[in-house]
Amino acid sequence: MAVDPGDTLSLTSHGMQIERQSAPYVTLLADDTALLAYDATAPIPPLRDGNPAGYGLQGLREFAQGLLGIGLAQYLAQGLASGAEVPQAYLRHGIVYQVEVVFPDATSQRWSYGFDRQRQTVQRCPDDVSAQVRLCITASALVDWCLGRCSYFAVRTHSRRSAQVYDIVQTAQGIMAQEAALPDLLTHYILDAMPGAEHRGTDWLDYAIHLWSRGLDNKREE
Repeated sequence: MAVDPGDTLSLTSHGMQIERQSAPYVTLLADDTALLAYDATAPIPPLRDGNPAGYGLQGLREFAQGLLGIGLAQYLAQGLASGAEVPQAYLRHGIVYQVEVVFPDATSQRWSYGFDRQRQTVQRCPDDVSAQVRLCITASALVDWCLGRCSYFAVRTHSRRSAQVYDIVQTAQGIMAQEAALPDLLTHYILDAMPGAEHRGTDWLDYAIHLWSRGLDNKREE
C-alpha cells in the first residue's frame, strides 16, 4: 500500500489505517510515480546539452578543439615518447580511441586517435573510424569539468562510455578473453595530466562554496 506526501498513518488495536491527504502542512500536487518505471530493454537516451551555464556555441567549439585537437594530441605524443603508463597501455592493445562532443544545437564533433603497435605511434584518424573505446560527452559539461566547476561524478550523468578491449588470459578452465581494465584516456588526461590538474579538486570545492555562499546571500536579501 503506497503512502503519498500528505497522507498520515493511524495505528490502532485493529491495525494501521492510512488517512489520505489529511496532513495540514503538506499535500500531494501530482502523482508522478509512473516516471519511476524502469524498462531494462529500453534504449539508452541520446545525450543532449542543456547548457545550463549559457556558454556561447562558438566558444564551446573552440574549447573542444583546443582540448581534444591540440592538448590531448600533444599529451599522447609526449606520453608515448616518455613511456607514460596510460598511453602505453592503449598502445599495447592497438586501440582506436574516440571522443564525441555533443553541442547545445544538437550537432556533434568527433576526435579519433589510433595507436599503432608496429610503428609505436599515435595518429589522428578519420572521424568515421570504428573505435574500440568511445566517450561521448556534452560540451558544457566538458568545459565545467576542465574548469573545476563540476566533479568527475557529476560529469558521468552527461556522458556515455563504451569499451570493447580484451586480454587473452590462461585460467584453470583454459584460455579466455577477459575485458581489459583500461582507464578512460580523456578522463585520465583531465584529472591527472592536463596543466592545472593538481588544482582541479580544490577549484571545484572553491566553486561549490562560492555558489553556496551566493545562495545564502540571496536568501538574506529576500
